[in-house]
Amino acid sequence: MTRNPRATRPASLDDDAIGLLVRDAADGWHMPPVRLDAPSWRDRVRGRRARMLDAARLGLGRAGRAATVAVALTVIGALAAVVITRPLQPAGTPAASPGESGGQSGADPTPLPKLVLHGDLPFPSHVLVANELGDIALVDLGAGTIGGSIARSQWPSVMTVTGDGLVVCICITTAAPVDGYPTRFDVRMKTFTRTTTPIRDNPVEVFVGAPDPRLPATRADHVWTSVAFSPDDRFAFVGWSTRDARVWHSGSLVVDIDGGAVVGAAQLPDMTAGDGDARRTVDAPRVLGQAADGTIYLARSWSEWGSANVETAPMRIGDDGYTTSLTNGALSDLAPFSAAASCGPSFLRAGPRPGGGLWVACMSELGSLTVRRVAIDGTSLGSESMSRTGFVDGDTTAVSPDGRTFYAWDPGSSVLTRIDLEGGERVDEHLAAPAAAVTGDDPMTAVGRWLAPTMDAKSILRGAILVSPDGGRLYLLATTPGSRADAPGGSNGILVVDAATLRVIDRWAPSADLMSMALNADGTLLYAAGLPGVGPSGAPLNDQGASVTVYDTTSGVARLLAGDLGAGTLNFPGPVVP
Repeated sequence: MTRNPRATRPASLDDDAIGLLVRDAADGWHMPPVRLDAPSWRDRVRGRRARMLDAARLGLGRAGRAATVAVALTVIGALAAVVITRPLQPAGTPAASPGESGGQSGADPTPLPKLVLHGDLPFPSHVLVANELGDIALVDLGAGTIGGSIARSQWPSVMTVTGDGLVVCICITTAAPVDGYPTRFDVRMKTFTRTTTPIRDNPVEVFVGAPDPRLPATRADHVWTSVAFSPDDRFAFVGWSTRDARVWHSGSLVVDIDGGAVVGAAQLPDMTAGDGDARRTVDAPRVLGQAADGTIYLARSWSEWGSANVETAPMRIGDDGYTTSLTNGALSDLAPFSAAASCGPSFLRAGPRPGGGLWVACMSELGSLTVRRVAIDGTSLGSESMSRTGFVDGDTTAVSPDGRTFYAWDPGSSVLTRIDLEGGERVDEHLAAPAAAVTGDDPMTAVGRWLAPTMDAKSILRGAILVSPDGGRLYLLATTPGSRADAPGGSNGILVVDAATLRVIDRWAPSADLMSMALNADGTLLYAAGLPGVGPSGAPLNDQGASVTVYDTTSGVARLLAGDLGAGTLNFPGPVVP
């Protein structure tokens, strides 16, 4: 970054020196104001499944959710600014815990600077992110800037970076809306270089749905899609569901990534759009996991209202689970895995057990998590259930690289659960986050502490738990509760946990309200995306842009902070690959 010629690095980082760093970095920087006439980031990034769960719990339909968002924006807009934490202490002095006031100064928090670099530029310094519209953008961390949309697609598009460094996007655009919901999804596979130069653009399929002809009309989706990639970067899986008046058709396509052609397909049983006066919507089949022998685990969600008035009618949800075999791109032997059907109404993950058979993880309507193990002959080997504190939109589970261990992180209660998928042994550990160390020779940590208000739990997390490539460490996005039941929470940084003992070995203080994480290929760097429009506590901070902080996983030092990445939310759709 370009620095003020009058500014030099101070010998010691006292309050005045830190202030100089911040003023130098932020000099002349500004952001466009957050638009209050557009949907908020919390409304935009929530998946359709999460919104349906909200409707089930609150008895609200689309209109009710819109009113709730409007009220929430009004309340948030009226919140008073929070104050910054106490000044930095000398090296070696313990920092205040999140629950301590620590001697607040009364000054408003300051938006993050555009770019602060500590040491060498991290590699990779060009990273791909998904924006809130479902498109893919390239962040140049060396310049602290974000480019425009590279694929001109919409949610729920999904991208990956292959081991060869190619960017592959299963890109979706929608058209022909009826009652505000599109009836046409155009699916294409677009391939780019690592620096987003287009290579090819292959059509995959066009899916068309028809509205329910019954009156009164039900405002609900007519077409659904889902996308996943195989671990070996050979195939993309495109699940689809289309409503044909009063019948839902569903299936899954296999797309060859090298050639861009559809090489396999599976058709799932049809479902009705609701018997009698009931109304049903059927989600696209999605991949829960894949075994080394080619077995694919699929799930298809459905939601049903007791009458046409979906705003007030009782609602129930469920999932159908299936297995299928993948051989050179062809799908065959579609069959239900009925032994796991009573696990819960919403399947989350599935995979093979080390000793044979399978396991499946499910969520209840109220957010509790169950892991069920199933033997080779289909009999149940038992289930482990975990209650959840609050509701998180996003996956808070992970599996070890060798496939033998399942991890579940509950940010609301700070409980980490480990389950041996072979023998079923379970360990629950309440993680008390230590205070982040404060050192006198790390300007990045100093700037983050100077800017960050006392941490206030958020409900939206993407990549909330990561496992290091060698399986030895876990990285957890920690949160803190809001001041009221309806208030947003904030970030309590990143907990570094020893996978063998489940002990917290470090905590990295947040410079923003962190919502998404990704590791680079060898696990030496961790990239964390921060939310725009709020400070680390989750309190409104209108001039704050989306951000990316890069942590060195060996030392815990924040190597780079890019704090001016626009007013839209960003998250990492997968690992950061050079």
